[in-house]
Amino acid sequence: MDAHSIKKLLNNMFIAGFQGEEPSCEIKNAIKNGLGGVIFFSDNIQEREKFKNTVGELKSLSGGALIVSIDQEGGLVERTINLDDKVDYISPMGIAQSDDKSLVKSHYDILSRELSSFGINMNFAPVCDVNTEEKNSIIGIRSFSQNPQRVGELAGEVVDVFRSNGIFSTAKHFPGHGGSCDDSHRGMVVMDLDVDELKRTHIAPFKEAIKHGVDAVMVAHAIYPALDEKNPASLSPVVISYLREQLGFEGVVISDDMVMGAIAKYYSPEEACIKAIDAGVNMLIFRNYTKDSDKLIEFLAGYALEHPEFFEKIEYSNEKILGLKSRITDRDIKFDVEDARKKVFEMSKKTFVVLRNNISLSKTDRVLILRPRRENIHSYKTDKFLVSDLWGLKNPCEMEYSLNPEEEEILSLCKLAEGYERVVFVSYNAVLFEGQRKLISRLKIDAALCAGVPYDNKFFEKIPFLSDIFGYKKYGFLNLRDSLINS
Repeated sequence: MDAHSIKKLLNNMFIAGFQGEEPSCEIKNAIKNGLGGVIFFSDNIQEREKFKNTVGELKSLSGGALIVSIDQEGGLVERTINLDDKVDYISPMGIAQSDDKSLVKSHYDILSRELSSFGINMNFAPVCDVNTEEKNSIIGIRSFSQNPQRVGELAGEVVDVFRSNGIFSTAKHFPGHGGSCDDSHRGMVVMDLDVDELKRTHIAPFKEAIKHGVDAVMVAHAIYPALDEKNPASLSPVVISYLREQLGFEGVVISDDMVMGAIAKYYSPEEACIKAIDAGVNMLIFRNYTKDSDKLIEFLAGYALEHPEFFEKIEYSNEKILGLKSRITDRDIKFDVEDARKKVFEMSKKTFVVLRNNISLSKTDRVLILRPRRENIHSYKTDKFLVSDLWGLKNPCEMEYSLNPEEEEILSLCKLAEGYERVVFVSYNAVLFEGQRKLISRLKIDAALCAGVPYDNKFFEKIPFLSDIFGYKKYGFLNLRDSLINS
Protein backbone atom coordinates (compact mmCIF):
# COMPACT_ATOMS: atom_id res chain seq x y z
CA MET A 1 0.00 0.00 0.00
CA ASP A 2 1.32 3.49 -0.87
CA ALA A 3 1.72 6.50 1.43
CA HIS A 4 -1.41 8.22 0.08
CA SER A 5 -3.61 5.23 0.93
CA ILE A 6 -2.07 4.91 4.38
CA LYS A 7 -2.73 8.62 5.03
CA LYS A 8 -6.42 8.03 4.31
CA LEU A 9 -6.49 5.27 6.90
CA LEU A 10 -4.63 7.45 9.40
CA ASN A 11 -6.97 10.39 8.81
CA ASN A 12 -9.82 8.14 9.89
CA MET A 13 -8.08 7.55 13.23
CA PHE A 14 -8.11 11.21 14.27
CA ILE A 15 -10.81 13.19 16.08
CA ALA A 16 -9.99 16.90 16.00
CA GLY A 17 -11.44 20.28 16.81
CA PHE A 18 -11.02 23.93 15.93
CA GLN A 19 -10.99 27.28 17.70
CA GLY A 20 -13.91 29.71 17.64
CA GLU A 21 -17.41 29.56 16.25
CA GLU A 22 -16.44 29.29 12.58
CA PRO A 23 -14.80 26.06 11.38
CA SER A 24 -11.24 26.65 10.22
CA CYS A 25 -10.01 25.92 6.71
CA GLU A 26 -7.75 23.27 8.23
CA ILE A 27 -10.61 21.33 9.83
CA LYS A 28 -12.73 21.57 6.68
CA ASN A 29 -9.93 20.26 4.50
CA ALA A 30 -9.18 17.50 7.00
CA ILE A 31 -12.81 16.33 6.87
CA LYS A 32 -12.72 16.36 3.08
CA ASN A 33 -9.59 14.19 3.30
CA GLY A 34 -11.29 11.62 5.50
CA LEU A 35 -10.89 12.88 9.09
CA GLY A 36 -12.50 10.31 11.35
CA GLY A 37 -14.28 12.69 13.65
CA VAL A 38 -14.71 16.22 14.90
CA ILE A 39 -14.95 17.31 18.54
CA PHE A 40 -16.73 20.43 19.76
CA PHE A 41 -15.85 22.62 22.74
CA SER A 42 -17.73 25.50 24.35
CA ASP A 43 -16.13 28.22 22.20
CA ASN A 44 -17.57 26.48 19.12
CA ILE A 45 -21.14 26.65 20.47
CA GLN A 46 -22.52 30.17 20.81
CA GLU A 47 -25.99 30.06 19.23
CA ARG A 48 -28.28 27.06 18.91
CA GLU A 49 -29.34 27.19 15.25
CA LYS A 50 -25.96 28.33 14.03
CA PHE A 51 -24.27 25.43 15.77
CA LYS A 52 -26.75 22.97 14.28
CA ASN A 53 -25.98 24.39 10.84
CA THR A 54 -22.23 24.09 11.50
CA VAL A 55 -22.63 20.42 12.36
CA GLY A 56 -24.61 19.88 9.16
CA GLU A 57 -22.02 21.72 7.10
CA LEU A 58 -19.13 19.64 8.44
CA LYS A 59 -21.05 16.41 7.92
CA SER A 60 -21.70 17.37 4.31
CA LEU A 61 -17.96 17.77 3.69
CA SER A 62 -17.25 14.19 4.69
CA GLY A 63 -17.10 11.59 1.92
CA GLY A 64 -18.34 8.99 4.40
CA ALA A 65 -19.72 8.86 7.91
CA LEU A 66 -18.28 11.39 10.38
CA ILE A 67 -18.00 10.96 14.13
CA VAL A 68 -19.42 14.17 15.64
CA SER A 69 -18.39 14.27 19.27
CA ILE A 70 -18.53 16.33 22.44
CA ASP A 71 -17.81 16.19 26.19
CA GLN A 72 -21.24 16.73 27.73
CA GLU A 73 -21.16 15.13 31.16
CA GLY A 74 -23.55 17.48 32.94
CA GLY A 75 -22.56 19.88 35.73
CA LEU A 76 -18.88 20.75 35.73
CA VAL A 77 -18.24 19.70 32.12
CA GLU A 78 -20.80 21.13 29.69
CA ARG A 79 -19.91 22.46 26.25
CA THR A 80 -23.22 24.28 25.80
CA ILE A 81 -22.55 26.86 28.52
CA ASN A 82 -22.41 29.82 26.10
CA LEU A 83 -25.95 29.31 24.79
CA ASP A 84 -28.35 31.99 26.04
CA ASP A 85 -31.03 29.32 26.40
CA LYS A 86 -28.74 26.63 27.77
CA VAL A 87 -30.09 23.72 29.77
CA ASP A 88 -28.35 23.59 33.16
CA TYR A 89 -27.67 19.89 33.56
CA ILE A 90 -26.92 18.24 36.89
CA SER A 91 -23.49 16.93 37.86
CA PRO A 92 -23.11 13.14 38.01
CA MET A 93 -22.53 13.23 41.78
CA GLY A 94 -25.58 15.45 42.15
CA ILE A 95 -27.90 13.26 40.06
CA ALA A 96 -26.72 10.22 42.02
CA GLN A 97 -28.07 11.81 45.23
CA SER A 98 -31.62 11.30 43.98
CA ASP A 99 -31.26 7.53 44.44
CA ASP A 100 -33.86 7.27 41.68
CA LYS A 101 -32.92 5.38 38.52
CA SER A 102 -35.94 6.69 36.61
CA LEU A 103 -34.84 10.25 37.34
CA VAL A 104 -31.28 9.44 36.23
CA LYS A 105 -32.64 7.99 32.99
CA SER A 106 -34.87 11.00 32.39
CA HIS A 107 -31.98 13.41 32.97
CA TYR A 108 -29.66 11.70 30.50
CA ASP A 109 -32.51 11.21 28.06
CA ILE A 110 -32.94 14.98 27.88
CA LEU A 111 -29.18 15.53 27.64
CA SER A 112 -28.73 13.01 24.83
CA ARG A 113 -31.83 14.17 22.95
CA GLU A 114 -30.40 17.68 22.88
CA LEU A 115 -27.11 16.37 21.49
CA SER A 116 -28.93 14.33 18.88
CA SER A 117 -31.00 17.36 17.86
CA PHE A 118 -27.75 19.17 17.05
CA GLY A 119 -26.58 16.28 14.88
CA ILE A 120 -24.01 15.01 17.40
CA ASN A 121 -23.58 11.24 17.44
CA MET A 122 -20.94 10.62 20.13
CA ASN A 123 -20.59 11.80 23.71
CA PHE A 124 -17.48 11.30 25.81
CA ALA A 125 -19.52 10.11 28.77
CA PRO A 126 -20.35 8.46 31.13
CA VAL A 127 -17.56 9.16 33.60
CA CYS A 128 -16.78 5.75 35.13
CA ASP A 129 -14.18 7.09 37.56
CA VAL A 130 -14.75 6.26 41.24
CA ASN A 131 -13.80 9.31 43.28
CA THR A 132 -11.96 7.61 46.14
CA GLU A 133 -9.44 10.42 46.70
CA GLU A 134 -10.99 13.47 48.37
CA LYS A 135 -8.15 15.68 47.12
CA ASN A 136 -8.71 14.67 43.51
CA SER A 137 -8.40 17.94 41.61
CA ILE A 138 -9.86 16.82 38.29
CA ILE A 139 -12.72 14.34 38.89
CA GLY A 140 -14.66 15.23 42.06
CA ILE A 141 -18.34 15.83 41.31
CA ARG A 142 -17.81 14.54 37.75
CA SER A 143 -17.94 11.09 39.36
CA PHE A 144 -21.25 9.52 40.34
CA SER A 145 -19.94 8.25 43.64
CA GLN A 146 -17.19 6.85 45.85
CA ASN A 147 -18.96 3.50 45.56
CA PRO A 148 -17.85 1.44 42.53
CA GLN A 149 -21.10 -0.52 42.38
CA ARG A 150 -23.12 2.70 42.29
CA VAL A 151 -20.88 4.19 39.58
CA GLY A 152 -21.23 1.03 37.51
CA GLU A 153 -25.01 0.88 37.85
CA LEU A 154 -25.52 4.48 36.79
CA ALA A 155 -22.93 4.32 34.01
CA GLY A 156 -24.81 1.34 32.59
CA GLU A 157 -28.07 3.29 32.65
CA VAL A 158 -26.43 6.18 30.81
CA VAL A 159 -25.07 3.86 28.11
CA ASP A 160 -28.56 2.45 27.51
CA VAL A 161 -30.22 5.87 27.35
CA PHE A 162 -27.62 7.29 24.97
CA ARG A 163 -28.10 4.34 22.63
CA SER A 164 -31.86 4.93 22.53
CA ASN A 165 -31.22 8.44 21.20
CA GLY A 166 -28.58 7.53 18.63
CA ILE A 167 -25.61 8.68 20.73
CA PHE A 168 -22.47 6.57 20.99
CA SER A 169 -21.30 6.34 24.61
CA THR A 170 -17.71 6.47 25.90
CA ALA A 171 -16.66 5.12 29.29
CA LYS A 172 -13.80 7.17 30.72
CA HIS A 173 -11.02 7.41 31.98
CA PHE A 174 -9.84 3.80 31.89
CA PRO A 175 -8.65 2.18 34.11
CA GLY A 176 -9.92 4.90 36.48
CA HIS A 177 -8.81 8.44 37.39
CA GLY A 178 -10.68 8.81 40.67
CA GLY A 179 -7.87 7.78 43.02
CA SER A 180 -5.41 10.49 42.00
CA CYS A 181 -4.57 13.86 43.54
CA ASP A 182 -3.09 15.21 40.30
CA ASP A 183 -4.48 16.56 37.03
CA SER A 184 -3.34 14.92 33.78
CA HIS A 185 -4.16 18.14 31.91
CA ARG A 186 -1.10 19.64 33.62
CA GLY A 187 1.37 16.80 33.95
CA MET A 188 1.90 13.10 34.44
CA VAL A 189 -0.32 11.36 36.98
CA VAL A 190 0.69 8.19 38.82
CA MET A 191 -2.06 6.02 40.33
CA ASP A 192 -0.01 3.96 42.77
CA LEU A 193 -2.62 1.39 43.78
CA ASP A 194 -2.16 -2.35 44.14
CA VAL A 195 -3.67 -4.46 41.40
CA ASP A 196 -6.48 -5.87 43.58
CA GLU A 197 -7.66 -2.39 44.61
CA LEU A 198 -7.44 -1.18 41.03
CA LYS A 199 -9.57 -4.07 39.76
CA ARG A 200 -12.03 -4.16 42.67
CA THR A 201 -12.71 -0.44 42.84
CA HIS A 202 -11.63 1.46 39.75
CA ILE A 203 -11.99 -1.03 36.91
CA ALA A 204 -15.29 -2.51 38.14
CA PRO A 205 -17.53 0.28 36.71
CA PHE A 206 -15.94 -0.15 33.28
CA LYS A 207 -16.85 -3.84 33.36
CA GLU A 208 -20.46 -2.84 33.96
CA ALA A 209 -20.43 -0.30 31.13
CA ILE A 210 -18.99 -2.96 28.82
CA LYS A 211 -21.80 -5.36 29.85
CA HIS A 212 -24.26 -2.69 28.71
CA GLY A 213 -22.53 -2.45 25.34
CA VAL A 214 -20.62 0.82 25.71
CA ASP A 215 -19.38 1.88 22.26
CA ALA A 216 -15.98 3.28 23.19
CA VAL A 217 -13.56 3.44 26.08
CA MET A 218 -11.32 6.46 26.64
CA VAL A 219 -7.96 5.55 28.15
CA ALA A 220 -6.38 7.85 30.71
CA HIS A 221 -3.13 9.77 30.46
CA ALA A 222 -1.96 8.33 33.77
CA ILE A 223 0.51 5.67 34.87
CA TYR A 224 -0.76 2.62 36.76
CA PRO A 225 2.37 0.85 38.12
CA ALA A 226 0.33 -2.22 39.09
CA LEU A 227 -0.27 -2.79 35.37
CA ASP A 228 2.58 -0.94 33.62
CA GLU A 229 5.34 0.87 35.52
CA LYS A 230 6.62 2.92 32.57
CA ASN A 231 3.81 3.95 30.24
CA PRO A 232 0.64 5.98 30.77
CA ALA A 233 -2.47 3.89 30.04
CA SER A 234 -3.02 5.69 26.74
CA LEU A 235 0.39 4.49 25.52
CA SER A 236 0.41 1.11 27.25
CA PRO A 237 0.02 -2.19 25.37
CA VAL A 238 -0.42 -3.89 28.76
CA VAL A 239 -3.37 -1.72 29.84
CA ILE A 240 -5.16 -1.90 26.49
CA SER A 241 -4.53 -5.64 26.24
CA TYR A 242 -6.15 -5.99 29.68
CA LEU A 243 -9.14 -4.01 28.43
CA ARG A 244 -9.48 -6.21 25.36
CA GLU A 245 -8.59 -9.65 26.71
CA GLN A 246 -9.61 -9.58 30.37
CA LEU A 247 -12.69 -7.37 30.11
CA GLY A 248 -13.71 -8.51 26.63
CA PHE A 249 -14.13 -5.02 25.21
CA GLU A 250 -14.65 -5.14 21.43
CA GLY A 251 -15.44 -1.50 20.69
CA VAL A 252 -13.29 1.52 19.86
CA VAL A 253 -10.43 2.56 22.15
CA ILE A 254 -10.00 6.34 22.19
CA SER A 255 -7.24 8.47 23.69
CA ASP A 256 -7.88 11.46 25.89
CA ASP A 257 -6.74 14.74 24.29
CA MET A 258 -3.17 14.17 23.09
CA VAL A 259 -2.12 17.75 23.85
CA MET A 260 -2.73 17.39 27.59
CA GLY A 261 0.28 17.97 29.81
CA ALA A 262 0.68 14.32 30.78
CA ILE A 263 1.56 13.58 27.15
CA ALA A 264 2.77 16.85 25.61
CA LYS A 265 5.37 17.48 28.35
CA TYR A 266 7.04 14.11 27.92
CA TYR A 267 6.57 13.06 24.30
CA SER A 268 6.68 14.67 20.88
CA PRO A 269 3.40 14.35 18.92
CA GLU A 270 5.09 11.82 16.60
CA GLU A 271 6.39 9.65 19.43
CA ALA A 272 3.10 9.85 21.36
CA CYS A 273 1.01 8.81 18.35
CA ILE A 274 3.32 5.93 17.43
CA LYS A 275 3.26 4.61 21.00
CA ALA A 276 -0.53 5.04 21.28
CA ILE A 277 -1.26 3.26 18.01
CA ASP A 278 1.25 0.52 18.80
CA ALA A 279 -0.42 0.09 22.19
CA GLY A 280 -3.82 -0.44 20.59
CA VAL A 281 -5.50 2.99 20.64
CA ASN A 282 -7.87 3.21 17.66
CA MET A 283 -8.71 6.93 17.64
CA LEU A 284 -6.63 9.90 18.78
CA ILE A 285 -8.10 13.19 19.97
CA PHE A 286 -6.38 16.48 19.16
CA ARG A 287 -8.14 19.59 20.38
CA ASN A 288 -7.18 21.73 17.36
CA TYR A 289 -6.43 20.61 13.82
CA THR A 290 -3.63 22.72 12.33
CA LYS A 291 -1.16 22.52 9.47
CA ASP A 292 1.13 20.68 11.88
CA SER A 293 -1.53 17.96 12.08
CA ASP A 294 -1.14 17.35 8.34
CA LYS A 295 2.61 17.01 8.82
CA LEU A 296 2.06 14.61 11.72
CA ILE A 297 -0.16 12.32 9.64
CA GLU A 298 2.33 12.42 6.78
CA PHE A 299 5.11 11.42 9.18
CA LEU A 300 3.03 8.54 10.56
CA ALA A 301 2.28 7.33 7.03
CA GLY A 302 6.00 7.25 6.26
CA TYR A 303 6.65 5.36 9.48
CA ALA A 304 3.95 2.82 8.61
CA LEU A 305 5.58 2.14 5.24
CA GLU A 306 8.76 1.12 7.02
CA HIS A 307 7.11 -0.80 9.89
CA PRO A 308 4.63 -3.49 8.76
CA GLU A 309 3.41 -4.26 12.30
CA PHE A 310 2.52 -0.61 12.80
CA PHE A 311 0.60 -0.66 9.53
CA GLU A 312 -1.32 -3.72 10.74
CA LYS A 313 -2.38 -1.73 13.83
CA ILE A 314 -3.69 1.02 11.54
CA GLU A 315 -5.71 -1.50 9.51
CA TYR A 316 -7.11 -3.08 12.67
CA SER A 317 -8.12 0.32 14.04
CA ASN A 318 -9.91 1.18 10.82
CA GLU A 319 -11.91 -2.03 11.06
CA LYS A 320 -13.06 -0.99 14.53
CA ILE A 321 -13.83 2.59 13.45
CA LEU A 322 -15.77 1.55 10.35
CA GLY A 323 -17.74 -0.91 12.46
CA LEU A 324 -18.72 1.95 14.75
CA LYS A 325 -19.51 4.31 11.90
CA SER A 326 -21.74 1.71 10.23
CA ARG A 327 -24.11 2.15 13.16
CA ILE A 328 -24.46 5.93 12.88
CA THR A 329 -28.11 6.90 12.52
CA ASP A 330 -29.25 10.45 11.86
CA ARG A 331 -32.25 11.15 14.06
CA ASP A 332 -34.72 13.92 13.34
CA ILE A 333 -35.25 14.77 17.00
CA LYS A 334 -37.23 17.87 17.93
CA PHE A 335 -35.93 19.33 21.15
CA ASP A 336 -38.13 21.59 23.25
CA VAL A 337 -35.61 23.74 25.12
CA GLU A 338 -38.00 25.37 27.56
CA ASP A 339 -39.63 22.07 28.43
CA ALA A 340 -36.19 20.54 29.01
CA ARG A 341 -35.14 23.39 31.28
CA LYS A 342 -38.29 23.03 33.38
CA LYS A 343 -37.90 19.28 33.69
CA VAL A 344 -34.24 19.43 34.70
CA PHE A 345 -35.06 22.10 37.28
CA GLU A 346 -37.72 19.82 38.78
CA MET A 347 -35.21 16.97 38.85
CA SER A 348 -32.68 19.17 40.62
CA LYS A 349 -34.96 19.34 43.67
CA LYS A 350 -33.85 15.81 44.51
CA THR A 351 -30.15 16.39 43.97
CA PHE A 352 -29.03 18.29 47.06
CA VAL A 353 -28.63 17.39 50.71
CA VAL A 354 -29.37 19.54 53.78
CA LEU A 355 -27.15 18.16 56.53
CA ARG A 356 -27.94 20.68 59.24
CA ASN A 357 -30.82 23.14 59.47
CA ASN A 358 -30.66 25.06 62.76
CA ILE A 359 -31.05 28.59 61.48
CA SER A 360 -33.09 30.63 59.03
CA LEU A 361 -32.33 34.00 57.47
CA SER A 362 -34.78 36.83 57.20
CA LYS A 363 -35.00 38.63 53.86
CA THR A 364 -34.39 41.87 55.72
CA ASP A 365 -31.23 40.68 57.52
CA ARG A 366 -27.95 42.30 56.59
CA VAL A 367 -26.39 39.29 54.91
CA LEU A 368 -22.90 38.87 53.52
CA ILE A 369 -22.62 36.14 50.90
CA LEU A 370 -19.09 35.01 50.10
CA ARG A 371 -18.79 32.83 47.01
CA PRO A 372 -15.86 31.62 44.89
CA ARG A 373 -14.81 33.47 41.77
CA ARG A 374 -16.72 31.73 38.98
CA GLU A 375 -14.39 32.49 36.08
CA ASN A 376 -11.87 30.12 37.70
CA ILE A 377 -14.29 27.19 37.74
CA HIS A 378 -14.56 25.57 34.32
CA SER A 379 -18.17 25.40 33.09
CA TYR A 380 -19.54 27.89 35.63
CA LYS A 381 -17.58 30.86 34.33
CA THR A 382 -20.39 32.16 32.09
CA ASP A 383 -23.03 32.35 34.83
CA LYS A 384 -23.80 35.86 36.06
CA PHE A 385 -26.62 35.26 38.57
CA LEU A 386 -26.50 36.66 42.10
CA VAL A 387 -27.44 34.34 44.95
CA SER A 388 -28.94 37.27 46.85
CA ASP A 389 -31.34 37.96 43.96
CA LEU A 390 -32.43 34.32 43.82
CA TRP A 391 -33.20 34.46 47.53
CA GLY A 392 -34.92 37.85 47.41
CA LEU A 393 -32.69 39.40 50.09
CA LYS A 394 -33.26 43.10 50.82
CA ASN A 395 -29.93 44.06 52.41
CA PRO A 396 -27.25 41.83 50.95
CA CYS A 397 -23.61 42.21 50.08
CA GLU A 398 -22.37 39.54 47.71
CA MET A 399 -18.62 39.18 47.25
CA GLU A 400 -16.39 36.80 45.36
CA TYR A 401 -13.23 35.35 46.82
CA SER A 402 -10.26 33.68 45.15
CA LEU A 403 -10.31 29.89 45.29
CA ASN A 404 -7.05 30.00 47.25
CA PRO A 405 -7.01 33.47 48.82
CA GLU A 406 -3.82 35.05 50.15
CA GLU A 407 -3.54 36.54 53.64
CA GLU A 408 -4.34 40.09 52.52
CA GLU A 409 -7.62 39.01 50.92
CA ILE A 410 -8.53 36.87 53.94
CA LEU A 411 -8.01 39.81 56.31
CA SER A 412 -10.06 42.11 54.08
CA LEU A 413 -13.01 39.70 53.89
CA CYS A 414 -12.95 39.01 57.64
CA LYS A 415 -13.04 42.77 58.30
CA LEU A 416 -15.96 43.14 55.88
CA ALA A 417 -17.88 40.32 57.61
CA GLU A 418 -17.80 42.17 60.94
CA GLY A 419 -20.36 44.63 59.59
CA TYR A 420 -23.03 42.03 58.80
CA GLU A 421 -25.61 40.18 60.89
CA ARG A 422 -25.32 36.95 58.92
CA VAL A 423 -22.59 35.35 56.83
CA VAL A 424 -23.29 32.76 54.15
CA PHE A 425 -20.25 30.96 52.77
CA VAL A 426 -20.26 29.05 49.50
CA SER A 427 -17.28 26.72 49.41
CA TYR A 428 -15.77 25.14 46.33
CA ASN A 429 -13.38 22.24 46.90
CA ALA A 430 -11.89 23.85 50.02
CA VAL A 431 -10.27 20.49 50.67
CA LEU A 432 -7.83 21.42 47.88
CA PHE A 433 -7.13 25.03 48.90
CA GLU A 434 -5.40 26.00 52.14
CA GLY A 435 -6.29 29.68 51.71
CA GLN A 436 -9.98 28.87 51.45
CA ARG A 437 -9.77 26.74 54.60
CA LYS A 438 -8.03 29.57 56.48
CA LEU A 439 -10.79 31.96 55.43
CA ILE A 440 -13.46 29.53 56.65
CA SER A 441 -11.73 29.07 60.02
CA ARG A 442 -11.56 32.83 60.68
CA LEU A 443 -15.13 33.72 59.79
CA LYS A 444 -18.25 33.44 61.95
CA ILE A 445 -20.36 31.60 59.38
CA ASP A 446 -24.10 31.09 59.80
CA ALA A 447 -24.78 29.01 56.69
CA ALA A 448 -22.39 26.97 54.53
CA LEU A 449 -23.14 25.63 51.07
CA CYS A 450 -20.68 23.15 49.55
CA ALA A 451 -20.84 23.71 45.79
CA GLY A 452 -17.99 21.35 44.98
CA VAL A 453 -17.08 18.05 46.59
CA PRO A 454 -18.95 17.08 49.78
CA TYR A 455 -15.64 16.51 51.59
CA ASP A 456 -15.74 20.21 52.51
CA ASN A 457 -18.36 19.34 55.15
CA LYS A 458 -15.71 18.64 57.76
CA PHE A 459 -14.65 22.30 57.75
CA PHE A 460 -18.13 23.40 58.90
CA GLU A 461 -18.72 21.17 61.92
CA LYS A 462 -20.26 23.88 64.11
CA ILE A 463 -22.08 25.86 61.43
CA PRO A 464 -25.87 26.09 62.07
CA PHE A 465 -26.85 25.46 58.42
CA LEU A 466 -24.96 23.09 56.11
CA SER A 467 -25.85 21.79 52.67
CA ASP A 468 -24.19 19.95 49.76
CA ILE A 469 -25.42 21.18 46.37
CA PHE A 470 -22.91 19.34 44.12
CA GLY A 471 -22.34 22.16 41.67
CA TYR A 472 -22.36 25.92 41.22
CA LYS A 473 -25.69 26.09 39.40
CA LYS A 474 -28.58 28.48 39.79
CA TYR A 475 -31.00 25.70 40.73
CA GLY A 476 -28.75 24.64 43.63
CA PHE A 477 -29.32 27.98 45.34
CA LEU A 478 -32.99 28.21 44.39
CA ASN A 479 -33.63 24.80 45.92
CA LEU A 480 -32.25 25.97 49.27
CA ARG A 481 -34.37 29.10 49.41
CA ASP A 482 -37.28 27.47 51.24
CA SER A 483 -34.97 25.72 53.71
CA LEU A 484 -32.80 28.70 54.56
CA ILE A 485 -34.82 31.87 53.95
CA ASN A 486 -37.69 32.82 56.23
CA SER A 487 -40.20 34.59 54.01
